[in-house]
Amino acid sequence: MRRAAELQGRMGAATVQEQFASAIPAGLLCGPEAGEWSRDRVYSLCRTFWGFVWQAVHSHASCRAAVRQIQVAMAGSAVRVGESTSAYCQARGRLPMSLIQAAMEESALSADGQVTKGAGTLNGRKVRVVDGSCVQIADTPANRKVYPYPSGVKEGCGFPVMGFIALYSLGSGAVQRIATGRYTRHDFTMFKLLWRHLRPGDIVLGDRAFCAFEAFGTLASRGIDMVARLHQSRNLDVAALHPLGDGDYVTTWTKPRRIPAKSRMTQKQFDALPQTIRVRLVMVDVERFGFRTKKVWLATTLLDPLVYPAKDIAALYLRRWSLEICFRDIKATMRMEQLRCQTPSMARKELLAFLTAHNLVRLMAAKAARLHGADPSRISFKGTVDTICLSLAYGACTISGKSGRKLDALLEMIAKDIVPLRPGRTEPRAVKKRPKNYQILTAPRRQFKEIHHRSTYKRNTKIATQASLS
Repeated sequence: MRRAAELQGRMGAATVQEQFASAIPAGLLCGPEAGEWSRDRVYSLCRTFWGFVWQAVHSHASCRAAVRQIQVAMAGSAVRVGESTSAYCQARGRLPMSLIQAAMEESALSADGQVTKGAGTLNGRKVRVVDGSCVQIADTPANRKVYPYPSGVKEGCGFPVMGFIALYSLGSGAVQRIATGRYTRHDFTMFKLLWRHLRPGDIVLGDRAFCAFEAFGTLASRGIDMVARLHQSRNLDVAALHPLGDGDYVTTWTKPRRIPAKSRMTQKQFDALPQTIRVRLVMVDVERFGFRTKKVWLATTLLDPLVYPAKDIAALYLRRWSLEICFRDIKATMRMEQLRCQTPSMARKELLAFLTAHNLVRLMAAKAARLHGADPSRISFKGTVDTICLSLAYGACTISGKSGRKLDALLEMIAKDIVPLRPGRTEPRAVKKRPKNYQILTAPRRQFKEIHHRSTYKRNTKIATQASLS
């Protein structure tokens, strides 16, 4: 009994707030002196925010689990926390979107501050990677109104899909900014929403979806350079290019005759674009066993071959390929692939909470790599998440350094959890585990007619579909 009481006390002290408080400015989570959040309640602004992040760190923990965690954390105080999740859910709904957005950005800055000097840069300039993805959200009327089903899905038979575009750091892998929209919206149009967050001197690294005349011309005029895979619609005549070296050329792009459909530019913005821009094209030979692509053409506005050698640009893009697992880490490892909140605004808040939690994990990995001389790209993301969850449960440390010895032990464990280097490993896009032999839901649940013969589900799929529609 004494041991159980001691463990409960340690668990109560080890909240996610204590562990990551130094990663986010304390003033950001302080309630105002007057108005909403000014009263000292059980679910204060700070406690509600960290409860939301705690759910994300623990891979979609339920609201009930978050309330229990807060109950344990306050077990020794005079404050009594109720059993119901209603008050906590209402407090989550009142969290300002701007606060969660700012917390995500601050956590990304903290993660970048832990990486080795010069990491994630090209010739001293910061490299910011842009990429798009999407997540499923709860199937509710409010969500369906803003974010539609994928094409071909009937109402009640699937989940709405929310698309988003993210800017993340090449050095730490932390997500810095995002923009959301319908999954049908082109990545480039959402990318334009993030241009105002780019700073002169930045280098933006992206795939062929971002290789557009508008991006190259507009961003270059602001002192921002692009490196992107050459878009498949551009005709490439090597004989007409001006050579700079082996597989290194310079060409001139001409302004389109009309506004491209995907750009959604105004006529004024289109007229402001330059008539021509000089672009450098670099050919990269991909000599990696298991890669489908063997040759890649890159387009960039980094024109000086002495300052930016072709081999450095090629290595930069190949590194981006390895960093694409960033979204896999969030969606698969942290189970962000399907969000649970019932309204569009809460779904966006949940997405930001997951990205904040992801940045805090990246922060711990970067700090462990810096202190113990490990390669941050080789540290196991899943292992880091598991270690953090255990430290939260047993009060192993705080990131602020109050328990320095325990913190060092935790960081050492993270640094030693290295993913094996498997050069040339083949990883086909195939599923090994066979799904259950169940029917596919082709009508809303109330209308669906199930065939009660498990061994013949697949054979009777057409019969079930016709029966459900009749």
